[in-house]
Amino acid sequence: AWWWITVAAVVALLIALLASWVVTRLITRPIKAMTSATPAFAAGDRQARVGVHGPGELGELARAFDSMADTVARSERDRRNLTADVAHELRTPLAALQAGLEELRDGLVEPTPQGLAGLHDQSLRLGAWARKDN
Repeated sequence: AWWWITVAAVVALLIALLASWVVTRLITRPIKAMTSATPAFAAGDRQARVGVHGPGELGELARAFDSMADTVARSERDRRNLTADVAHELRTPLAALQAGLEELRDGLVEPTPQGLAGLHDQSLRLGAWARKDN
């Protein structure tokens, strides 16, 4: 009789150990993923994601992190695109204004009301871009 009780106790212990191992993995996996993704993202790796989407609060936290990371990456991409667009839009009037002023400075052209009006128009284009709400 003691033999069967001992075997049953050992089997129950093994089942309890297996169950605790499974539960521990379910809890620690998202935590480990978050603790590795967070410093990587903070260091500039905008591709870092938790990628673990289990049930409960830890799964919700992992999804929230990934959503936040997507939003930050998208915002940074939009900012870079806007900066490139603004730089491109400013180059043309700035180059025309610079060339016109250099021609005047170097005596290559005489100042005329028409030429000065053109330079003034370029400066107005630059001013309009500076005031633009983007």
